[in-house]
Formats: sequence, C-alpha cells, structure tokens
Amino acid sequence: MPCNDHTSRTRWFHAIKAMPCIFYIASLGCIESNSVEQNSALMISESDLDLGLCWEGSSEKRLLHIHNHSNDDVDIESLESSCICTSLSPRQVTIPTGQTTVVEADIQVPTSDSTSIDRPFSVQIVAKTTTSDSAPYQWTLSGRSRSLLEFEPENLEISESDAKVPKTGGSTVRITSLLPLRSIRALSTNTVDCSVSRHSSTSFKLDISPWDALDSRTDSVRKVGVICTLEDGSVVRLAEPLSVRCDSCCRLRTIPEEVLLGWVQLGTKVEREIEVIATHNEQISDVSLNCSDSSLSAALVTCDAMDRVRVSISQECDIGRHAVGLAIALRIGSDEDRSQIVIPIKYTGVKAVALQTR
Repeated sequence: MPCNDHTSRTRWFHAIKAMPCIFYIASLGCIESNSVEQNSALMISESDLDLGLCWEGSSEKRLLHIHNHSNDDVDIESLESSCICTSLSPRQVTIPTGQTTVVEADIQVPTSDSTSIDRPFSVQIVAKTTTSDSAPYQWTLSGRSRSLLEFEPENLEISESDAKVPKTGGSTVRITSLLPLRSIRALSTNTVDCSVSRHSSTSFKLDISPWDALDSRTDSVRKVGVICTLEDGSVVRLAEPLSVRCDSCCRLRTIPEEVLLGWVQLGTKVEREIEVIATHNEQISDVSLNCSDSSLSAALVTCDAMDRVRVSISQECDIGRHAVGLAIALRIGSDEDRSQIVIPIKYTGVKAVALQTR
C-alpha cells in the first residue's frame, strides 16, 4: 500500500507539473494562429480606406497603397469594385515581395434619399490573384456623404390651371449651398425651362417653367439636375435632386397600372384587358396603339363611357422575353397633340412544353 501510494503521488506530481507546459503550448498556438490571420499577404492601411466626409455627386480620388507582406511576388489578375460608381487603376499588377504598389480609386459619391445629414456608404474592393488556392482579397472603402445643396421646396408641383398659361409666370426654387460656389448650372429635359440667378456665393434662385411639358410625353414628373463648381475648381454633379410635377400632364391613367402575365407557356398566346381613363373626364376622340415588340399585339374594345376605353393585349410567348412596353396614344377633346401613356407588360417566366413519347 505505501508503495502504491507513493507511485500514485508521483504520477499526480508529474501530471500537475506538466499541466502548465500544456497550457503554455496551447496558448502559444493561439497566438501564432491569430498572427497568421492578421498578417495576410496583401494589406491596405485603414487610413487609405477611410474616405471621411464627402459631398454627394462629387468625384473623390484616393490612393490605395497595397503592401505585399509575403515571401513571394503576388500577381493580381483583376482588381474590381462592387459598385459601378468606383473605378480602379491599374486593375492588373504584380507586387514584388516586401514592396508596395499604389492603386488609384476614383469614386463618384452616390446620392441617397435618406433624410439624415450624414449618410454612410461603402464600396467593396476585391483583388483576385493568379494563385489558384488563394481566396480573393477584400477591402472596404467607407465614408459619409452629405448633400451640398438644400432646395426649398424640395419637390415642385405645378397646377393644371397654371400650366395652361403658356410661357408666363413660373415657379421659383431657392437653393442654398453649404460651401461657396464659383458657378451653378441647371440641367433639364427639353420640356422644362430652367434658369439660375445668383444672390450670393451660397444663395441662388432657380426659375422653372415647365410649360413645354404639354406634349405627348407620358410622365408628368420632370427631373432637374444641377452641376456645381466649387471655389477650388472641383465639380459636384447632382443627377436628379429636384422633381417637378405638372398635374396637367396626368391626363391618362390605366387600370391596372401594369400588366403582369405571370408564368406563361412557351408557344402560347396570353391575353389581358386594361382600361385607359381620361383623368379630367375629357372625351377620348381617337386612339392609336404602338407596340414596341413584334410579339405583342393590341386591339381597341368599345366602351360605353367616352372618357374611358378598354384595350385588349395579347402576347406571343417566347424564350428570352422578360418585359415589353405598350405605348397607347389618345387624342383628348379637340387637342391636336396626343397624350400618350406607356403600359409596362411583364411576366415571371416561360414554361417549356414537355414532350411525351410512347
């Protein structure tokens, strides 16, 4: 028994003595694992990836310093971004071991409908190497965007009675810039007349006359873009910051607003019926149909009320067709110009016919 107790105590002593060694080795393994994970072959410093505060619509250029920490040269066969708003140059490069390559990123700062002052945005940068067993390297460019201009009002509405007075009057939008501007210019479609006058380096007045909007165009909402040049010469382009709605153009509507055919079978004809209504109870005196796809046909169906007509639509279903549009032009009252509306026609997909053999 004493001998056995001594042997047991000896075994416990050696086991306890070995335990710190075991913990130390396990801990050392964790440190080594984290070190390998953090020290990837290609790295970009966080300062290069932080864009900070940017103006919406501006072009931001950043130099990305990509450093090769590995013991081998790294060939980047493609350098891509997750957004078309960002271009990278060069897109193919070889980085020698221990060396750094500079890549220029040109970012068109996106616009947002968010009401917050500073709006976060990010762009993913992906580098694919020629090494087959190596996963792509990914980095994130991130920043905050802010609108340079403030519009009052933000959305402009023109009443029907105002719009019927040709080339007189007008509507005014006040523009305030958060930075002094060298110049500002408004861009619009040929159905909206715009002119900008300066009050100060940060205060402007935009006069809008959408009287030319009384034509055969379908959309009653017109978009106005703005190009600003800052004092340092940099340019901020706001594609469509202002919407102008002219109620007089909303002379037609359809029930339903779009035609959804759902799943259709290949080689079959699908038919649907829609109503076209004159919104101001005006008399529809003439109707013409213009199909944008040869597989689509339409026919006018007689309707009792003079301010609405029914149109029958049929679609020859084929592979590769996803959405088409039907343009319907109606002559209202004694107007010489036709009012036109486009009906989106969509279907989910095509089912092929299964062939059966005996």
